[in-house]
Amino acid sequence: MILKNKLFKKKFIFFIFLLIIGILVGIKHSYSYYTTTGKITSTSGYVSIPSFNPSVDLGTNIELSNVAPGTQGRFKIDVNFSDVETESFYEITYDDTNIPKNLHFYADAQFTTRISSIKGVQKKEKPKLAEHFIYWKWDYVDSPEANADDSRFMSQTIVIPFNVRVSQSIEHTIIVNNVEKPTGRITLTGEQGSFNMRLDFQNFAHRVENLNYIIYFNTSEFLGNLELYSDSSFNDRISSITGTFDGTNIVINQPVYYKFEGSQVGGNLYYMVYVY
Repeated sequence: MILKNKLFKKKFIFFIFLLIIGILVGIKHSYSYYTTTGKITSTSGYVSIPSFNPSVDLGTNIELSNVAPGTQGRFKIDVNFSDVETESFYEITYDDTNIPKNLHFYADAQFTTRISSIKGVQKKEKPKLAEHFIYWKWDYVDSPEANADDSRFMSQTIVIPFNVRVSQSIEHTIIVNNVEKPTGRITLTGEQGSFNMRLDFQNFAHRVENLNYIIYFNTSEFLGNLELYSDSSFNDRISSITGTFDGTNIVINQPVYYKFEGSQVGGNLYYMVYVY
């Protein structure tokens, strides 16, 4: 609902999420080309170059009309490494220089943790898909400065460039459930049970300052049938877990308990860990 205090023209606004990967630009499926090195084996005489052809898919759930201050939504960026035979580092960033100042991006559906980038390392092992749900919210702020800035975008298309950089130069990140990738899925079986989220901060052991983290779980895919809890008595419901790495415990274990309330039982629960 658009509040009455702001006098905006009644026009449709469209978000265009521009994905840039490598040097190639695309909206749906974007492929980038890379240079890599190989070696000649003594037996074949051929240069052996590992396959390195990542792809990006943008699947959006955003309603592309009536977007204005006070609205919110989410979209999804998948980085597919099926055609990548090497270990790869990837980073997702966005350019906020030409968007409303009150339009922000978050790691969680509660809009508590704003994100500026997402980093991960894809190992050779499966799964080869790195899923990322990103939440957006255009805050309603009633002030002369905010009203003037919002008005600039009410009659034009808003273009938000997202850059996906994939590199064979590994930059270490947090290790989640033994993989150096911030996202993944947990297989849930039975009407109730538990699982453990293992966070390994060995790549940050040299840091002096504390690191905060949030573990976000996307239960919305279960249509309200799945509830998560922090205790085995199923009393304290949660949708995310926050904590701090202070340098003392390199490995942090976070148990999570789950219960299915409806007819659906089991499934793959998406998670994302964001360090800030």
